[in-house]
Amino acid sequence: MTKMGKPFEMCNILIKETQKWASSPIFDRDHDAYGWKEGDKVELVLEQNGQYLNFKVPTRLDKLELRLEAIEKKLGVTSSAVAAESVFNAPPEPILPF
Repeated sequence: MTKMGKPFEMCNILIKETQKWASSPIFDRDHDAYGWKEGDKVELVLEQNGQYLNFKVPTRLDKLELRLEAIEKKLGVTSSAVAAESVFNAPPEPILPF
């Protein structure tokens, strides 16, 4: 029960690769975690919160950000570098060939 009186359950997951536990409060039975069983492989976004490791189910935006970070890493640039190049160089050279 939260301080405001809202009931919840705590879901704890063992991350096999790191052998660390991650947790997340679940406030309703519509949460994706209610269908998970031991041994299931699921996509998670892990967030360090002080001494605790929390997780959440990734949203479409989370997935898009991860894909963009992977592309930037392959290109050797960051979003801020691309933005700065676009602002300060006229005309900007295209980074991607499309």
